[in-house]
Amino acid sequence: MTASATSTNTSEKGRLAGLDLLRLLAVLLVLGCHMEALPEGWDSPLRPLIREWMDNGARGVDLFFVLSGFLVSGLLFSEYRKRNEVSIARFYARRAWRIYPPFFVLIGVTLLHARYALNWTPPQEWVLAEVFFLQSYLQGLWNHTWTLAVEEHFYLVMPLLLAAMMWRNRGAANPFRAVPWFVGAVLIAGTAIRLMNWKMRPEYNVYAHTFHTHLRLDSLFFGTLVAYAYHFHAESFRRIAHPLRFVLIAAGVALLFSRSFIPMSIAYLVTFGYAQCYVGSAALMIGVLMCEIPKNRVIAWLAMLGTYSYSIYLWHMTVMQWAVPKMHGSVSWPLRQAIYMAAAFIIGLGMAKIVEAPVLKLRDRWHPSRTTGNAVVRLTPPEAEPLQRAA
Repeated sequence: MTASATSTNTSEKGRLAGLDLLRLLAVLLVLGCHMEALPEGWDSPLRPLIREWMDNGARGVDLFFVLSGFLVSGLLFSEYRKRNEVSIARFYARRAWRIYPPFFVLIGVTLLHARYALNWTPPQEWVLAEVFFLQSYLQGLWNHTWTLAVEEHFYLVMPLLLAAMMWRNRGAANPFRAVPWFVGAVLIAGTAIRLMNWKMRPEYNVYAHTFHTHLRLDSLFFGTLVAYAYHFHAESFRRIAHPLRFVLIAAGVALLFSRSFIPMSIAYLVTFGYAQCYVGSAALMIGVLMCEIPKNRVIAWLAMLGTYSYSIYLWHMTVMQWAVPKMHGSVSWPLRQAIYMAAAFIIGLGMAKIVEAPVLKLRDRWHPSRTTGNAVVRLTPPEAEPLQRAA
């Protein structure tokens, strides 16, 4: 959810429009997942389509995880390739400026709303869970910020692992050769842990089977594996992936949304299903990376919306929980959902302009990027064409 940059001109600044479009797809899926339940009496030709949107909306989280793993790891890989070193302290500082100010503004507004609109004081432990990013294990104020906790734990661990590899292989052109082996072990361990978890808890519980960091961290590390191949084996990566780009996109979509066509048990979904989803997300991402995205106003506008996915994600539940219930009895279900979608984007874009953009300007002034923004390079001739910061 946090691997986005605030930029308003995709084509002029050279961003990877395809990844911004995937961010937009991911946030739209999540918004669909959190829509109000379909009313029993609502008979519309759109009902099956909306039902599928709601049922598959959680796949947006899987897509966000893989994108985050790819882009954030890519920042460190890119820095090493340019400087033969990585500043872990600078990485943490830039991540903190990227994540914390928008997030803590949300928490502050949440507490003010609870106090003055609801005349209610949330339990202290809920607040502390949010403040210390423990929402993936403990009850927090919101039911969607658990994903930020998972990503935050990844951001804390991944750079330290890469730093250990650099220390062990000091001076090497590629000190990260152990990445495929390490990530492979993480993927196997992640699936094994989910299987053991289901055996111990055979009745589904959203915290016990979906939220916990150790059950979802392999999705982000799979993104790291793709980033490693992308940055350190670029020629082979492109030679293999480019001819298969449309096959990869089709396979990615099929893997992500196969539950629409193939019945799957809850036991499969919370064990092997998560692995299927991160493989599908990665296939879709790689396929899109290998495509030349058309340059026109519509694509640029849609990609621009994708750059604001973090703020849209942060604030969308405030609309659903604070505004939508007030419309019951006076506004129809379809119109309520339309208002929810529109307001989530409007508020998200507004908060990005008010909070994210000024903070990122300060961040780039005080902690400038050591890669001059080139976290991702286009793997089509010319191979080293620089692109605007993607994370």
